[in-house]
Order: sequence, then structure tokens, then C-alpha cells
Amino acid sequence: MIPSSVVSSAAPSSSQPPAAETTFDCDRFGYNLEVDNIYRVDIALGQRVTALPTIPLGGTVVDISSQGGGVANMGDIDYETADFWLSFSGQTYYRVRLRAGTQYGTLIESGTVGNLGFDIRDWVAISYALGILVAVATHPELPDRTSILYFFTDTKQWQVVTTFDYPSSSGWSAMYGSNNGSLYATDAQTGQILGFPVDGAGGGEPFLASQGPSPGTLHDGAICAIGFRL
Repeated sequence: MIPSSVVSSAAPSSSQPPAAETTFDCDRFGYNLEVDNIYRVDIALGQRVTALPTIPLGGTVVDISSQGGGVANMGDIDYETADFWLSFSGQTYYRVRLRAGTQYGTLIESGTVGNLGFDIRDWVAISYALGILVAVATHPELPDRTSILYFFTDTKQWQVVTTFDYPSSSGWSAMYGSNNGSLYATDAQTGQILGFPVDGAGGGEPFLASQGPSPGTLHDGAICAIGFRL
């Protein structure tokens, strides 16, 4: 189960975003990037619609590679520090400062790490479990099973939390965090989005939540940090 040392309490802390940021008008849906289209996914109802047919140009681009960062294929924002944690298949880590200020866009730390041999394609932060990034992954020696893993941002180590008798022949790709005790992951072969209990305490099995993007397409997923109650 999630260590008590990393579970956030109800009391406010100085590390949380300013109160003004919580007024942002944000919905509860998940959003999936597929090639150059954005799709909205209602994970609770299993509905998927086109939210933005063509991604507009513009905005601020932070070039991490120019600061010594390498190739990354997964990432999420830490709720405690608002830093962006990226990785390549769970074998590297890059921490980028996204808070407004003189360090915005700066690569704070980076390194390599063993991923225990798992096929890790995405990770997500959980709002009530600080200092942890969670992944759903398969292992080549366990083809008929799927595991939940934690990456601890302080020790830079992976840990297997629990394993389910649930196969995925092509692995798990785009993932969504939530505040309902589940992590949602996309089956790379079928495009289905399944929910997995993330605390390792038992009492739950994977369940079909929605149909996601078309199989074989390039995609990623995200849920707004302050509007994701499912």
C-alpha cells in the first residue's frame, strides 16, 4: 500500500499552488492526444468525442535536450512541487521546473535508473501520494500478468506494488491519474482503457472503463489536475 510518509494530509502546505490557481475552470474529462487530434474521454461513462480536430500552433516550448536532457517518451507533473518528471521507458529521469520564476523551464536534475526489466511506457502522479509516480507495465518473463509499479522521486528507485493475472500482448501505453483510487491505462493493442487499483492494498481488480484511441496510433493522455473527480 502507499507509504504513510508520502500520503498528503488535508492541511495546506507552502508547497501547494497558490489559492488563485484553483479558480481555473477545469472539467473532469481525460484528454488524449492522437497524432494531431485531441480527443475527450469520459472514463466514467466510456464515451469518446473529438475535442479539438487540429492542434493549434503557438505557446511556449521548453527545449529540455538543449540543457543536457535526453529522449523521453513519458512524463507527468508532481503535485507537490509542480515539477515535470520525464523518462525514457523508466530507465532515465529528468526533472524540469515549471513554476513561474527564474528557474522556469530549467532541468533541475537527471539520471539513469534500473526499471526492473519492465516494459514501462508512461507514468502518472497521484494527488494524495506525494513523491510517487505510478506505472502499469508488463514484464517479458510474465507475459500473462500486469503489474503496478511505484517510482519514488526521492530515492529514484522502482518498486513492484502488486501484480494482476491480466495480460496485455502489446503493453500498456497512455495513462491517466485520478483521485478515486484507480489509475487508467490504455491497452496498446486494443485501444481499450482499463482501470487499475493503485494503492496495492488489494480489494480490486482491473476493469474496462472506456474505449480509447485507435490501436497502433501515436497518442498520450492527461487529466486536468484540479478537475478530475470521476
